[in-house]
Parts: sequence; C-alpha cells; structure tokens
Amino acid sequence: MEKDVLMIDLPRYFVEYTEKKYSYLPGKGRENLQKALYNASRNYCMYCYNRIKIDENDYGHLEHAIEASIAPEKLKNCIPNIGIACPKCNDKYKKVGEKQRVPSLQDIEVFKKEADCKKEFCIKPCKAYQQLKRVYLKRSGSQFLMQPQGVNAADIGIAKERELKLQYDVLNSKFIPSMKEQYSEKEKNFLLHHIDMFCLNSVERQSTQMVKFLKDTIQNEGHYTAIEFNNHVVELFVETVLKGKNEEEILKICENLYTYVSLKFHM
Repeated sequence: MEKDVLMIDLPRYFVEYTEKKYSYLPGKGRENLQKALYNASRNYCMYCYNRIKIDENDYGHLEHAIEASIAPEKLKNCIPNIGIACPKCNDKYKKVGEKQRVPSLQDIEVFKKEADCKKEFCIKPCKAYQQLKRVYLKRSGSQFLMQPQGVNAADIGIAKERELKLQYDVLNSKFIPSMKEQYSEKEKNFLLHHIDMFCLNSVERQSTQMVKFLKDTIQNEGHYTAIEFNNHVVELFVETVLKGKNEEEILKICENLYTYVSLKFHM
C-alpha cells in the first residue's frame, strides 16, 4: 500500500448556520449553535478529534477561539468565534499560557471600537474580528488552529493563499503538519505548536482506537461494524482507505497495519 494513502487528512470544519438565531447564552439560540457545531465536527472535538457526543449524551463544551474575557461585550456572543471541544482541550490544555495570549490594550480598544455588533448575532467574522485574530495569533502561545474558522497562511503574516492543515500518520501513529503542502518553517512550527499545545502525540493522549479497530476488524475477518467510532481518525481511515474494498482486501490491509501499528502501543 502506498504510504501517502496512510496519511489521513484532518478536516477543516465548515459550519452551516441555517437557524434563525444562534447564541452562546442559554436558550434556543444556544441549542441551535450546539447543533450546528456538532454537525460540522461530526460529534468530535475540533482540537483532539475524540468523540464528544455518544447517543444522546453530550460531552462537548462551547469554546471561544479568542478568549471571551479579552472583550466580553464583543466576543462572548461572537458566533464565528465559538467552536466545540472536549472538556480536556477546553478546560486544561487551552488554559495553559492564556494570559500571555492577551493582545495589547490598544489592539483590544481598536477591536471594540471597530467591531459592529449592533445585530443580535452574526455568522461571519467581521473585518475587526479578522484583524484581532491576526494580532492574537502573533502573541506567545497563540499558535494553534482556532476553530471553527481555522487558520491560513495570511493570518500569520505569510503572503500565501493556503490553509494550515494537519495529517495523521497511521504507520507512526502521530499527528504531523500536512505533507501535501510545501509549508515554510514558520508554518510548520505553527502546526507543531498546535500539536504540542493539545498534547496530541503525548503518551497521555495518544489514542489506541486505531489499534483496537484494526484488531476487531481482523477478528471479524475483514468485516467492520458501522458503529460510532471514538476517534475521528478511525472514521476518516474507513472513508479514505477501506471504503469500496471487499472483506478480503480489508482483512489484508488491517493485518499488515496491525502488526506494525500495535508495536507503537506495546499491545
């Protein structure tokens, strides 16, 4: 199998806002926002890709990409600034270095003055927000893929029309900057900081779901069940590598991968 096939592209989350009202505040608007974000993320955390909704059990947190405390009257209910994440990403990993990420008072005041928040809510980032985002991303510890809007090269001061993306290297069981782009060192370092910030390749967070999936599929002789997967990488692996193949082909792929991948986890 070609190695490139085993480089799984991690998604950019495109949120379809279709309801009449969205809000961070309790009520119907919050329910609408949660529904739109869950649909966009396919029920996975937008930062670590672990499942945050199982059946009707909801474990996701509405998460402000730029901390709402920077300008609460503008950012708390800024819909394009709100994503959905697991409790660990929101309450633990993203809290590290939070104070260092605060823009200067001058930049905050400019944002407050120029942000047009007269509407009850908006679903597209305004120019003032986009400028604050670029200022914010220059701060120490702010090099992460803000969700759900993502980050592109222009956001970090590079004159290129391309998004910053991650891939999952199945053979080595690790997240990496996408190999599909010829990223500069600055772009690579930005993506590596995101990986480190959320500890995606750490022993603590490294998911064993792929290994379990391969083992279960081998035991079922190449047949995998269409159940909800606990990690988005597994679902993407099924969609991009296994879809359209017969059980014999699937069994062969999984057997070849399991021997190699399971060694990473000493299973």
